[in-house]
Amino acid sequence: MDPSSIDPNTAIGAGLMALASKDLLNRLLGPSADYIGGEIRGLVAKCNINLNRIFGHAVKKLGRKIEQPGAVNSRVLKQVWSEGAFVEDELAAEYFGGLLASARTPDGRDDRALSLLSTVRDLSVYDLRLHYLVYQYVRSQHLGKRIDLSGTGGRLACFTAVPFRTCAAALGVGGSEIEIEEAAHHSLFTLLRYDLVDENFSTDWQLKPKRSIEAHLSTEPERAIKVYPSYVGAKLFLWAHGHSDKRIDQIFDPSIDLPGSAEMPVAPEVTPSDGVGM
Repeated sequence: MDPSSIDPNTAIGAGLMALASKDLLNRLLGPSADYIGGEIRGLVAKCNINLNRIFGHAVKKLGRKIEQPGAVNSRVLKQVWSEGAFVEDELAAEYFGGLLASARTPDGRDDRALSLLSTVRDLSVYDLRLHYLVYQYVRSQHLGKRIDLSGTGGRLACFTAVPFRTCAAALGVGGSEIEIEEAAHHSLFTLLRYDLVDENFSTDWQLKPKRSIEAHLSTEPERAIKVYPSYVGAKLFLWAHGHSDKRIDQIFDPSIDLPGSAEMPVAPEVTPSDGVGM
């Protein structure tokens, strides 16, 4: 069966949105699609779910831009192809798909996504979840501001408080409070190792609840991570959404669509001064 002859609607229904259409794959990858060649038929027949999910995320993140001429650098494709076959987590697939979309340029020469792909490859699912959660909070708490993350002053002015219980929900870990905090600490220090958060952070910060007339709301402070973004961390967040063409400070631009992941809790749209404190 020729994959290019499959009806797109049927393909989507069968979970084969990206790889079922040879034309769509060629438009996404450009000449680099030749590296896949005859394997497309086998992939469609076997329904390689992991790679298909990644390519599907890439197509979705590109949106209308996929109609413009472009190509993905062959070295980037090789990295995605070799690593992506083993990516089963949905959020990790979004990262790979977003970086694949970000690597698509008019001439296909740009291979800057390689270093970010290598970083994502080395991160655990928990690390990726914490990274995504932190930058969801960074964006929501500073939305609309003009902050230069390339300088230390800008990064320190852009702190974010993430409750431990929210970290636990995002990481999907259970157990005692000590076990939950240990998992959060492990991922936090991993993010620090890869320069995905700034070195100035606190894991024993107290998050004060908002004032409320509702008597049932607790007034007790909640333990939280006080974390600062980094240039590389913000860049990875933007590129994972397919926005390699945006400046780092545009992470705070409300006009740019940075949709949340279905795998993650939604960060509240509050400012750091609204209900937080030492």
